Amino acid sequence: MSETRTRAHVFISGTVQGVYYRASTRDAARERGVRGWVRNLDDGRVEAVFEGPESAVDSLIEWCHTGSPDASVSDVSVSYTDPEGIDGFRIRRWATVWKKTAIGSSTLSPTRMQLTSSSA
Repeated sequence: MSETRTRAHVFISGTVQGVYYRASTRDAARERGVRGWVRNLDDGRVEAVFEGPESAVDSLIEWCHTGSPDASVSDVSVSYTDPEGIDGFRIRRWATVWKKTAIGSSTLSPTRMQLTSSSA
């Protein structure tokens, strides 16, 4: 009987950009046989989606609490859903993140657009 598969949507906070966090996450995921993607957000966090056997995804989430050698992780937030069948593991470039344009304003504007993807 095969192990139950799961999907985790993860947000990592702290000093996690400019410290090879995404590349290290990709490598750690591939070592564990986890599929998905990882990308920087313009608010300084890293966002990732992991799919695979429950024990491998849990192991990768545990790894996220430390991350790459130069990272300083302050928080890891995780939510779980059903797997969608992602193939491989990719580093995505910037995400579109929406934020308020002025204090109290309900108008939202994109702050950065995702332009490219890379499997590197």
